[in-house]
Amino acid sequence: MEVTLDDRPVNLTSLEFKILKFFVQNAERVVSREELLQGAFGYHDYPSNTVNDHILHVRQKLERDPTHPIHFCTVRGVGYKFVL
Repeated sequence: MEVTLDDRPVNLTSLEFKILKFFVQNAERVVSREELLQGAFGYHDYPSNTVNDHILHVRQKLERDPTHPIHFCTVRGVGYKFVL
């Protein structure tokens, strides 16, 4: 499991890698927090703040400007969308 950005390796935790993999497999599709919890985290019930925190970490590692994400987008009231 290796991720690179601009030809440099990016250190992801195993959960961050699972989140990225889930997003890549569901690219361009809006996924709910619950779907993300089940698909990447393997949980059915978990505080939604946990999802937000992990998405923030992924953004910080993979977005050029994490404060204005263009790949890991929030869809208010629904969930997230990964844009290639």
